[in-house]
Amino acid sequence: MGKSGRLGISGLFLALIFLLLGSIQNTVAAISDSIATKYQLQLELYPQEKLYLQTDRPVYMPGDRIWFRVHQVDAATHCPVLLSRYVYAELIGSEDTVVMRVKLRPFENVFSGYIDVPKEASSGKYHVRAYTNYMRNWGSDYFFIREITVGTLGAGVKEEENTTTVFSKDYDVSFFPEGGDLPAGVLTHVGVKALNSDGRAEKVKGVLLDECGDTVTHFETIHAGMGVMGVQLEAGKKYVAECRNEERIVKRFSFPSAKQGICNIQARWMRDKLVVSLTKSDDLASVTEDYTLVIHSRGIVQYAGKWDNSHSVLLFEKHQFPSGVLQLLLLNERLESVSERLVFCRNDDQAEISFSTDRASYNVRDRIQSVVEVSDGKGNPLSGSFSVSVTDRKDLMPDTTLTIRSYLLLSSDLRGYIEKPEFYFSCNLLSERALDCLMLTQGWRRYDNMKVLAGKPERPSEYQLELGQYIDGQVKELLLNRPVRKAKVTALAAKGAFVRDTVTDREGRFRLEGFEFPDSVRFLLTALTARGGDQVGIRVIPPNFPEVDKTKLQTNGGEILASYRRKAYQRYFNDSVMWNLQLGEVVIEADRKEKPSRNPFSGNGEWGDFVLKPDYIKRFKPSTMGDLLRLIPGCKVTDGSISLSRALGESPIILIDGFEGSLNSLNVLDVESVEVIYPPRSNIYGLNTQNGVIYILTKLYSDSENKPNKTSPNICELFPLGFQRPAEFYSPVYETKEQKASEVQDLRTTLYWNPNVILSEQGKAEFSFYTADEASSYTVLIEGVTSDGRTIYLRKDVKYGFA
Repeated sequence: MGKSGRLGISGLFLALIFLLLGSIQNTVAAISDSIATKYQLQLELYPQEKLYLQTDRPVYMPGDRIWFRVHQVDAATHCPVLLSRYVYAELIGSEDTVVMRVKLRPFENVFSGYIDVPKEASSGKYHVRAYTNYMRNWGSDYFFIREITVGTLGAGVKEEENTTTVFSKDYDVSFFPEGGDLPAGVLTHVGVKALNSDGRAEKVKGVLLDECGDTVTHFETIHAGMGVMGVQLEAGKKYVAECRNEERIVKRFSFPSAKQGICNIQARWMRDKLVVSLTKSDDLASVTEDYTLVIHSRGIVQYAGKWDNSHSVLLFEKHQFPSGVLQLLLLNERLESVSERLVFCRNDDQAEISFSTDRASYNVRDRIQSVVEVSDGKGNPLSGSFSVSVTDRKDLMPDTTLTIRSYLLLSSDLRGYIEKPEFYFSCNLLSERALDCLMLTQGWRRYDNMKVLAGKPERPSEYQLELGQYIDGQVKELLLNRPVRKAKVTALAAKGAFVRDTVTDREGRFRLEGFEFPDSVRFLLTALTARGGDQVGIRVIPPNFPEVDKTKLQTNGGEILASYRRKAYQRYFNDSVMWNLQLGEVVIEADRKEKPSRNPFSGNGEWGDFVLKPDYIKRFKPSTMGDLLRLIPGCKVTDGSISLSRALGESPIILIDGFEGSLNSLNVLDVESVEVIYPPRSNIYGLNTQNGVIYILTKLYSDSENKPNKTSPNICELFPLGFQRPAEFYSPVYETKEQKASEVQDLRTTLYWNPNVILSEQGKAEFSFYTADEASSYTVLIEGVTSDGRTIYLRKDVKYGFA
C-alpha cells in the first residue's frame, strides 16, 4: 500500500476517534444539561424562603421593647425577595410557650417591627421565632430562632424565682462513615457525634474494639461533640465503640458494619482545590462502573459529569463554587444516588464593608456621623440594604454566636441544631477541622434529590404562599346541625367603610378574603340563608399556628452585665418619679353612683384569685379553649380533662356568663375574660365547688349593647390577627444648648436602631446618632443582604474618648 493510502487510513481512523470523542462529549453534555434542568425545574416549581432576624440587642428587661428586622431571601440565590405577604414573629417564654405574636407586612419592602416584653415576665432564656405560613410545608426545622435573655431589675424590684432544670447525664454517640455506608477493607473516615439527654453537645473519648476486645483505634470529640476517626475494617465482623464522657460515665455503642459492594465519595480541601476521589470496598477494587458526579449549591447545579475512571481523583478550583454548603452526589447509570458527601466552600465572594465616623473623639451628647461603604472583592460598589444597631458595650456583649453570614451560608442548609455557627468562620485550624466534622455528621435539608433526579419535583403540599388576609368559617342549621349551602356571610369592620360578603359551599364553608387590616380591628360577621332566614349558626375557624418544638430551643448561656442592670433600675426609678411628679390632683365632678350588688363571679377579677384579662388574651391569641386555659397558673388540660392545683383530681365547675356550661359549646374568640377561684377557697361559693371555679365571661355578655346578640347564633364578633402598624425607634437629638443641658438622664443601652439603611448606587450609606451621658465603648452591628445575594456583616467595637 502506498504512502497516500496509509495516510488515508490513518486520517480515517483519526476522524473516527474524533467522532467518537465528540459523541461521548455530547452525551456527557446532555446528561449534565438534563440534571441541571431538573434542578432548575424544582427551584421554579417550589421556590423556598429563608428568614433571618436581627434584634437591636440580645438582653432585655421586663417592659423593654425588642426591635427587630426580618431579612427575607430566596433560599437558592440569597437575593432579597417578597414571596410571602406576611411574616410572623413570636416571643417564646422560658416555659416554651408563646408569650407574644405579631404579624408583619412589608413596609418600604422591609419586614421590621417590635415585640414588647411583658412587664410581668420572669427572668430567663427566651426565644424569638420568625416564619411564614409557606415555610410550614417543610416543618419547624426551617423557622428562624434566636435566643435572647430577659433579666430582672435587681434590688428594690420584686424578682421572680428562677428555677433551673436538671437533666440526666445520659448521652448518645452516633457514627457517620464518609459518603454513606462503610466499605470493607479500605481506609475510611468516620464522623463522630455525641449528644446528651437535653440535645446538647457532649465531650467524649472512646476506643473502637473488635469482636475479641482488641483495640482498633482511639478517637475523641474536638468541638461541639464532634470528631473524626480513620478505620479500615473487615466485612462480616462486629465492632463496638466504648465511650467515656467528662463525668466518667462509660457506655458502649454499636459501630457501623463494613460492607462489600460499596463505592463512596471522599472529598478534601487542599489549599484552594477540592480533591474528590472514590473509595471502593476491596471486592470492587478492580471493577469499573459508570458513575456520574453531581455537585450543587442550594439546589443550583455547579457541576455534573461522568466520572473518568482513568483518573483516581478529580480536582476543582475553589473559585468555581459559591460560598456555602456543597452537596456531592455519586449516581449510578440509573441516576440513583449511591453516595453523598457535604463540603463547605469558603470564598471571598461576600460583601466587603467598611465603617468610619467623622471624628475619633466625642463629648457627652455629641452627634456621631457614620459612613458605611459596601463593595465586592474587586472594589465594585454593591446595592442593597442593611439593619444597624449601636449598643453600649459596658451594658452588654453582642451575640456573636449567630450572624446573617453563618445562618444563610451554613446552618439554614443543614439538618438539626448547629451550636454557635459563627465559630466555623473563625479561620483557624480548629474551626476548619470542626467544620469538616460538621459536614460529615449533618445532612442537607432542602429538596429530595432522588425525586428531583427522577423528574418528580416536589410541590407545596398544604400551605400556599400567603398573599392576603382571610377569615374561614362554616354555617350550619340550628336544629339539624347540617351544613347550609349558599348561605350569605357578611363581614363588617368596626373601623372604616368596610363590607365584604360571600356565600357558602355545599359543606357550608366560607372564606372571606381580599382585605387587609391592622391588628385589633373588630369584625362583625352575620350569616343568613339564601332566603334571608336567620335560623343558622356561624362558626369561625380560628387560625392554626405552629406548635413550639422544645428541641429547637437550645440555650447558649450568657450574662447580664452589672452596668445594664444598674441603668435599667435607674430608668425604672426615674419613670416612677416622673409619674408621681406629673400626676397632679385629679378632681372628679360627677354624682356618685352606688355600686350595685354583684355576683362574686363577675369576670373582672374583683373576687377571684386569678383573672385572664382581655388585653392579655388578645396579646396571646390562643387558638383553642385548651390553649386559653393553659394560661392559668396551675391549670392542666389533657385529653379534654381539666384540673386545678390543690384540687382532689376532679374537674372544676365551669360557669359561662353565670350559668354552668360546657367548653364544647364555646368558641375561644368569644371569650372576654376568665376568672379563677382555687380550692379550698372556692368552697365558700356553694356546693360542688370544692375543686375550684372557672368563670368565663363572653364578649357578648360583657357589653350591654351586644347582650341581645347572645341569642343570635348567626352573628359572630372577632378580632383577627392583623398586621402590626409601623413604629419608629426613638433617638434623642441634642442640637441646641438647651437640649444638651437637659437634666433628664440619658441611660440608653441601644443608642441607635435603624432596620432599613439603603445603599446608594455608589455602595454608600450614612446614618448618625448621639452619644449618651457616660463614657463607654460602643458596638456597631450591621447585617444585611446585597441585591445580588451577598451577605453584609460587620461588627465594630469603637471606643470613644469622651472629654
